Amino acid sequence: MQRQVAENAVRIAAGRPVHVGPVTLLPRFNAVATTAPPSGAEGLRGGYGAELYDATDPRQSSAALAAWTIAGAAALAVPGVEGVTWFEQWGPRGLVSSSGEPFPVAEALGWLRELSGLPLLADPEAGRNGVWVLAARRGSVVVVLAANLTAGARSVSVALPDGATTELELGALGTARVEL
Repeated sequence: MQRQVAENAVRIAAGRPVHVGPVTLLPRFNAVATTAPPSGAEGLRGGYGAELYDATDPRQSSAALAAWTIAGAAALAVPGVEGVTWFEQWGPRGLVSSSGEPFPVAEALGWLRELSGLPLLADPEAGRNGVWVLAARRGSVVVVLAANLTAGARSVSVALPDGATTELELGALGTARVEL
């Protein structure tokens, strides 16, 4: 669905840049609410804003979120999408816990940041069999990110434009980063 939403947003934007986000596990607010939101008088201990709408998901601290995020970035890599914002910086909906401990998704977003601004190499079979691949050329090196969204291990063969290939082994709901 993320790819379809991005493609439609680019179509509607008619040449203007599209910025997506924030991408979160749960909706940050109820767009069709029939009652007023809570006041939030308790302070910022649980985050800032979204906690008022019960937007915290326990999967935020899971290793599987790293795979979901890389797959989401691959799905949103549509020409015309200029940028994507992910999650909150800290707290139960963030990259790190309220005490500063990084969640597994922080590493995945670090990998994605490495590719920021680089032309992406197309994956014509993105998402096939639950495996998503995102790659970019940085000088003479190709950085490949892969994510397995299935409950079983997967092997994926990555073919580069110059004909070179490499095999990646991905655990269930796992990720990989390689330089070729």
